[in-house]
Amino acid sequence: MESIMHSYLISLTVFSIMFSFRHGFVAAEASTGSDLVSKVCKEVPFKDLCISNLGSHPNSKQLDLAGLGSLSLKIAMETAANTSVKIGELLEKSPDTFEGQCLSDCAENFLDATDQLEDSIAALDSKGYSDVGTWVHAAMADAESCARGFNEQPGSPSPLADISNIFHRQCRNALAINKLLSVA
Repeated sequence: MESIMHSYLISLTVFSIMFSFRHGFVAAEASTGSDLVSKVCKEVPFKDLCISNLGSHPNSKQLDLAGLGSLSLKIAMETAANTSVKIGELLEKSPDTFEGQCLSDCAENFLDATDQLEDSIAALDSKGYSDVGTWVHAAMADAESCARGFNEQPGSPSPLADISNIFHRQCRNALAINKLLSVA
């Protein structure tokens, strides 16, 4: 009997915590402003990057949770597009080298990643949270494929390592916000 009561109390406690967490984001979804950005960024894996990306955007204070989710995807998409531009600049300097071949592959990878993030924004707009996850994971896989190409030849570090790392972190944050939306 005591064991059953103990299990019941643990279950009730876990339920209360989960309800409070979920309720907090349902309430947060209805609000906007820098307070919402702070609340959301506390729930993502790369908090400082989230605050830097979302908090510095001029429209973020007018957005609800879904708007911040869309903004996080747009920021990652912009990073992918900027990476494509950087790849083009690097390709001009080394077109016929191992690095040039890798960069050529990366150009295609990041073009695909940009398209997939565009698809994820459309999925988010229609509340297709599962589809958002699928598209963001595909975009991340494209960026990882780019990085793997440079690993095929020892001593050939990727000139895109830093920006690819930022892109990966932005995508992880976008996935975390998407998860918050899916339970709200």
